[in-house]
Amino acid sequence: AEALALGRNADLRAALARLADDAAPAITAAALHALRSRRQAAYAPCVALLGHPDARVAAAAARALATVPERRAAALVLRRVLADDPDEAIAVAAAESLLAIGDAAGLAFVRAELEAESAAPL
Repeated sequence: AEALALGRNADLRAALARLADDAAPAITAAALHALRSRRQAAYAPCVALLGHPDARVAAAAARALATVPERRAAALVLRRVLADDPDEAIAVAAAESLLAIGDAAGLAFVRAELEAESAAPL
């Protein structure tokens, strides 16, 4: 994914978007990672992939949302993801993206997780 993110071919964005749509979960997640690294992720496909049955894909979509131009809409969707009590990997990815966007809900999630962990019996 890192190599794809560094590619300079103008057609790479479209090819990565197709991979993110139609590929096996590991390939879809890698394509989303590359699109995120290139800051070329698109809002609507990322939102759709948040519901993917494979947590790797949903987490990659959540992370990619941190780079879309529609920051306010992305923050609303990511807050909703956290409110739905998702898989841990997806929740962490959503919180990371909220932090990257500058939304306080990301920090609130991290703080709540740390408090819950410190309150848990040894």
